[in-house]
Amino acid sequence: MMGMKDRDNGEANLLAPANRRKAAAKGQQIQASIQWDAYLQQYASVERSQLPGSIASLLLPAGTAVDNATLLRFSDASSRESFIKTITIQLMSTPEYQLC
Repeated sequence: MMGMKDRDNGEANLLAPANRRKAAAKGQQIQASIQWDAYLQQYASVERSQLPGSIASLLLPAGTAVDNATLLRFSDASSRESFIKTITIQLMSTPEYQLC
């Protein structure tokens, strides 16, 4: 069903009622909150210039290369916290992370 909820277009529904509920539930958004304080503490002793590589080594599979210039170009360097957060979010948006 590719994440689509049941459609009422006259076709017979092939899923049992219990399975239809499970399939519909899979299409719902996940509510999550990030505990940034605990995450930021991991990088308290890491030099700013080493942050992109350090974060990438945590989030990406071993041997995966990232272009630091691209990460730096789209990061928010206004504060250390913002820098770490934006680098993290960018790395989590890459196909390499999505395939982990």
